[in-house]
Amino acid sequence: MIVSLAATGQVTLESPENFRGFYVASAIERARNSEAATALAALNMMLDGDHVWVPVAWLEAQGAAFGEEWRANLAGMISYAKKMGWVDDEAVALRAHVEWPSDV
Repeated sequence: MIVSLAATGQVTLESPENFRGFYVASAIERARNSEAATALAALNMMLDGDHVWVPVAWLEAQGAAFGEEWRANLAGMISYAKKMGWVDDEAVALRAHVEWPSDV
């Protein structure tokens, strides 16, 4: 699953069927991370250095049309992330690393 952050600040979910990889692909340069933070904050996502906390509710909303099997796979991904320490239980969010344009 890829949370795509466009240069315009638009955020979309790409590859929603891939539950084995989860990251944020930013078209905004690392040097302009305040712009990235502002765009993400509009969706209750928090930029934390080279990571973003993505609300589970946002992921669920993006996958609403995919049905029960998709939701079950998402729950499995969250369970794995929890074991790895990549879940903020208080904010109900998953941690994703950011791939900045200069990293690619």
